[in-house]
Amino acid sequence: MNPFLAVSPTQRVRNSVRVAAVLVFLSGLAVAAAGPAWPTESLSLWLAADAGVTAGADGRVAAWSDQSTHANHLAQTTVNRRPLRVDAALNGLPVLQFRDTWLSRAGVMGSDLFTNTTATLLVVQRQLGSAGRTTTLSWSPVDDHRFMLHATYDDTLAFQFGSLAKGGSANVAQSPGWDDAWHLVVGRRDGTHATIRVDRVGLLAPTVGFGGDVYPTESADLNVGADRWGNRFGGDIAEILAFPIALSDAELAAAESYLATKWGLPSAPAAIPDLQVRTAAEPDASYAGDGIYQTDPADPQIKSQSAGPLQTASFRVKAENDGPQTRPLTLRAVEGTASGWSASYRLGAADVTPQILSTAGFTTVDLAPGASVVLTVDVTMTGIAFPGSQKTVTIRAHDTFLPALVRDVVQVAAVAVAGVQPDLAVRRDIDPVPAGEGIYNADGTGQTRWQEVGSSLLSVAGI
Repeated sequence: MNPFLAVSPTQRVRNSVRVAAVLVFLSGLAVAAAGPAWPTESLSLWLAADAGVTAGADGRVAAWSDQSTHANHLAQTTVNRRPLRVDAALNGLPVLQFRDTWLSRAGVMGSDLFTNTTATLLVVQRQLGSAGRTTTLSWSPVDDHRFMLHATYDDTLAFQFGSLAKGGSANVAQSPGWDDAWHLVVGRRDGTHATIRVDRVGLLAPTVGFGGDVYPTESADLNVGADRWGNRFGGDIAEILAFPIALSDAELAAAESYLATKWGLPSAPAAIPDLQVRTAAEPDASYAGDGIYQTDPADPQIKSQSAGPLQTASFRVKAENDGPQTRPLTLRAVEGTASGWSASYRLGAADVTPQILSTAGFTTVDLAPGASVVLTVDVTMTGIAFPGSQKTVTIRAHDTFLPALVRDVVQVAAVAVAGVQPDLAVRRDIDPVPAGEGIYNADGTGQTRWQEVGSSLLSVAGI
C-alpha cells in the first residue's frame, strides 16, 4: 500500500483536525465528506490567495495575511513592486501574479518557521518558462544559512534548508511539462533525509540527503517572490503551507490531497512501482516488500535460495502499480558477476530476458491502480560454483514519466551448495585434448566428436 494514496485512521497524527471536504453527489444531493487529516495546528506559515489578501482597486496586493497562528504577515509598501491579484484564475479561485514583484516581512526568527533539522514546505505555483532563475520563498540571514525554494535554477528545482557549504540543498531536474503549468511542489527535510515531490510524485531518490543544520535562533527577512541575491519569482502563486516539522508520509499525502482538490490540480502522469519478492516454493502471502520503496536492495526485499549442480533457484517478483493512474512500469535486471550460473526471465510463458537485460529495459502493459504482473526469475547453476558462493540478480523498477529514476528494487540470490557434478569429456586418438571439460548439458552440445571409418575399421575414443 502506498501511503501517498491512502491514509489509515489508525496512523499517527499530531492532534490533527480534518480540513478538506470532498463533494459526493448522491441522488442529486451534494453531501460533504470529510477529507483526511493533516496537522493545521503545526503550521508556521499559511498563505492562501483566497484569504487574507489586501488589494487595491487596481488589484495590486499591499498585504498577505498569514492564516497560521504565527502571524507571519507579509506586505509591500512600494506600489510598483506589489503583485497582482487575479480573480477566478484557478479552479474558480484567485491567485497572486508575480512579475518582478514580491512581498516581505522583516526580522522573522527562524524558530517561527522551522527547527534546526526539520521543515516541510508545500506550494501551489506556476512558473513562467521565460524565467531562468527564480525564487518562490526565501529566508536567509547574512551568513550561508537559508530556508528557500528555487522554482527554477538553470532548469533544476532546488529546496534549500541549511548551509550550502555543508550540503544544505536538495536539487533535482524539473519534471516534464514544468514551464507555464500549475504544479504542487513539496520540499521536506527530516534530519538528513530530503524529499522533493511535484504533483504528488517524488522526484528524488530516497538516498539523497541534507547536511548541516539551520540556526533557528537567527532572524532574516521572509520573502515571497524574491531573495536577497536579486532573484525574483516569475509566475503565479495560489497557496503556501510551511511546517516546522517533517510531516509523516500520511500527513503529507493528506496535505497534498487538500491542495490538489481545492485548486483542481491533477497528479503527475506517473506510475508508482512497488516490487515484491518471494521464492517459487512460497505462497503468494509470502511476498515481501509491499509498500516499501527502496533504491538499494535491503531486507525485506531480498530473497535467497540454495541450488546444487545443474539445479535452479526460482523466484517470483511481483511488480505492482501503487499510483492513482493507469500506467506501465519498466523493469531492468542487473546480474552479479559470479561465474558458473545463468539467469532467465519470464512473464507467463513469454521470455523477456533480452529486453530486461537491455539498457531500455522491459516495459509492461498499462497497469491500472493496484494491478500487477509477476516475473519469474530462474537462476541455474550451469558450471562450477564453490559452495557458499552466490549469483545475485537485482530487479529495478522505473516509471515512464521519469524513466531514469529508480522507484523500487528487489534482489534474489542463488546460493551454491555442495554436490556431485559429473563432468564428461570425449577425445579421439587424433585429438590433442578432450572436448567438453567444464561443459554440463543433457544434449551433448560442445561435447560431441565424430570420425569417418571404413568397413571393418575401428574408431577409438576416450571418455
